[in-house]
Amino acid sequence: MSIDDKAFGNDVYTIFSNHDTSKIAMMVESVKSADVELAMEQFGNDLNKVKNISMDMSASYALVAENKMPFANQVIDKFHVLKYVYEAVSEVRNTIRKKIAASLSKGKKKSEEDKQKLSDIEQLRRVRHAITQSSPDFDTLILTFF
Repeated sequence: MSIDDKAFGNDVYTIFSNHDTSKIAMMVESVKSADVELAMEQFGNDLNKVKNISMDMSASYALVAENKMPFANQVIDKFHVLKYVYEAVSEVRNTIRKKIAASLSKGKKKSEEDKQKLSDIEQLRRVRHAITQSSPDFDTLILTFF
């Protein structure tokens, strides 16, 4: 079972789907945990048969799963885990870039050290999407900065 939300115009729905068949089991026109739990009551004891529930990192989804599917293992879906990792790596990359930029000497004349720093800044810009790609050079690039 998977739980996620989807906006259609101004309307926001909570969608339950069968992870194996990709078929929608239920759509609720709300993302509030109380509304979703109320709608789930129509499934009765069948909810106890759910073994795994895949969701994003929403606290309300965790609460719904805990209250209505007490025997299900809660699993954070890979899309949201990877998104979280990408954002964390991007934050570190930007922090490093800002520190390097702040250490550049003032004025128009650039020293050899400044040229290397500018090169490092350019490499940090280029590795922005490298984590999503498979490349043997990626490890070498990242190790240069850590």
